[in-house]
Amino acid sequence: MNKIIDAAVIIIENENDEILIGKRAIYREDNSLRVNGGEWEFPGGKFEKNEIPITAAKREALEETGLCLFNLDFCLNKTVKWYENTYYLYVFKTKILENYELIKSNEHEVLIWCKKEELFKYNILDFDKEEIKKLLF
Repeated sequence: MNKIIDAAVIIIENENDEILIGKRAIYREDNSLRVNGGEWEFPGGKFEKNEIPITAAKREALEETGLCLFNLDFCLNKTVKWYENTYYLYVFKTKILENYELIKSNEHEVLIWCKKEELFKYNILDFDKEEIKKLLF
């Protein structure tokens, strides 16, 4: 059954022009395999019931990174077919001016700050190289 799922994606840049990405954990808390475990992604996730895009983006950023974000700029909407579901992505971008300590959630094995030019070494889920260029350069 194909469900349509709203999700927020947040591209977070620091004062050193680095972008935050996370490597998806392979296992969930219950030890079941996570879909696309081991792949790289920007922070983000599904909306909660009755949540609006900006609120979902801020909540997901806080849950996955420990960062409390205020100034998010909406970039684009993107539809992605992922297994049996269709995801409607709301993509936001922000720049933080201080190096805050990251608090990794169980969603990711690791969070890293990556130079923009080096992002292309990673296969970022749901985004191709041309989209990344348009969003970041």
